[in-house]
Amino acid sequence: MEKEGRQFKLVGPTILIGIGIILLLNNLGYLNWSFWDILSLWPILLIAAGLEILIGKRSAIGSFIAALIVLGLLIGGVWLIGVADGVRTSAQSITISEPRDGTKSAQVTLAPDVAQLNIKALNDSGNFVEGMVEQRDNEKVIQDFSGGTPARLILKTTGGASGKRIGPSRHYTWDLAFHPEVALDLNIDAGVGDMNLDLSELMLDAVNINFGVGDLLLKLPPNGDCNISIDGGVGMVVIEVPAGLAVRIQSDTAIVASDMPQGYTKVNNRYTSPGYDKAEARIDIRVGLGVGNLMVREIP
Repeated sequence: MEKEGRQFKLVGPTILIGIGIILLLNNLGYLNWSFWDILSLWPILLIAAGLEILIGKRSAIGSFIAALIVLGLLIGGVWLIGVADGVRTSAQSITISEPRDGTKSAQVTLAPDVAQLNIKALNDSGNFVEGMVEQRDNEKVIQDFSGGTPARLILKTTGGASGKRIGPSRHYTWDLAFHPEVALDLNIDAGVGDMNLDLSELMLDAVNINFGVGDLLLKLPPNGDCNISIDGGVGMVVIEVPAGLAVRIQSDTAIVASDMPQGYTKVNNRYTSPGYDKAEARIDIRVGLGVGNLMVREIP
């Protein structure tokens, strides 16, 4: 009986090997997958468990057949996601362009449901904002803009929650650029998707970021005196701090690994860069994260 209990168990190792190969190909650049893609293969685990119970424990041939079926499902899942990644038939592009007209400050609210959000500064443009956003066929992007000082811009999606979400968040991209001489009160409320926020050449009054699942790369400006608040569910938060900028980071996190530059002091859950108290340029950051990683990098 002891021999029988350990004799035919190929399904579990096959799953581990398959997932390991997927992660290896992704790290080597042969697959452009996100964490969201890998999670989409979870039904295969249920099928594998059923095959193991049904035929895997009965004989060596049954276990071998079950392992082949699971391996075929993994290969098929990788192929189907690759096809879905290339088609993108449901994405519709919307051009965003609003004039500056002397605006000196603005309140900006961005609320994508499922999208990759990219923000940077405009170059040689008289507009306040320029860019492009994509929407799925089952959702609508609402745009509301009013000029003046402060100007107000709202971009958000509606209707996506009731429809079908297919593929990873990178299928739908929001690319936006703002005038570097307009002070921004920036509010982001994102659902699922990565964010690349290059604020290094922008003027900031305040920044509030909320997201459910995804990775955040936040590049700070070298000169600034503002407060930044980040609240996330699951993901990695990377903050790039330019030389000469002092930061103080309040970390209100749960299951999170933190990586801070050398020289930062820690008191309770607060990290402070050297010379913060006497610095002319400094930013206060609060990070609330459920599960993931918090990394701060100093940029020469």
